[in-house]
Amino acid sequence: MFDQRHLRAFIAVAETGSVSRAATYLGYSQPAVTQQIRHMEQELGVPLFDRDSLPLRLTPEGRERLMVAEAIVMLGQRLSKSAAQAPHSDIK
Repeated sequence: MFDQRHLRAFIAVAETGSVSRAATYLGYSQPAVTQQIRHMEQELGVPLFDRDSLPLRLTPEGRERLMVAEAIVMLGQRLSKSAAQAPHSDIK
């Protein structure tokens, strides 16, 4: 459904209030961030941002999804860190 890039783009837009600032922060192009947000909105069937406001503001549905996205990204970071620190063994 969504990968870490989608979630990070969503979080960055929510934090910066701007697709262009989020793109700069993430090192992505502006069209890539826009495409990732649109993909999420299509998959979820709800708008995540109020596009009539500048800076962009989350919709109520977007606020709910932001909490989940932040939790998923944080968990992914913890798992990656834990895997990097764990001794490697042959798992059969």
